[in-house]
Amino acid sequence: MGVRLPLSAPNIMFEVKDLYQIKGKKVKHISKKDHKIDWIGGSCVYKILVDDELVHVGRSDTCRKHGGAEKTRKAIVQLLGWEKHNPGISTTKHWKYLRERYGSIYPDDIKVEILFTNNIEKLYNKEKI
Repeated sequence: MGVRLPLSAPNIMFEVKDLYQIKGKKVKHISKKDHKIDWIGGSCVYKILVDDELVHVGRSDTCRKHGGAEKTRKAIVQLLGWEKHNPGISTTKHWKYLRERYGSIYPDDIKVEILFTNNIEKLYNKEKI
């Protein structure tokens, strides 16, 4: 079972394989009994980095059902160009532009930083690109 970190926890950097299962070109959430961190539905701001360069900043409060975990999964799928293998995810101009900008991206190139907070609006405005 994953650990829910307190809001005062330091910012933590994760690799994609720490947060999601990748089988072929499918990206799925890790089961509750096997995941390392309990962040589904949590209040957070997340950052996606490619080769240690900040690519995207998102917030969990814009998706009430799944929070940042699902939004991040969708972003990673689009960044990798794997929409055809992950139903329900379509390409957006923003992610197409980022994919072209960074060239060939592999799951090992992507890191996710999770910042837990009670004040998403303030932290998001501070961290966004």
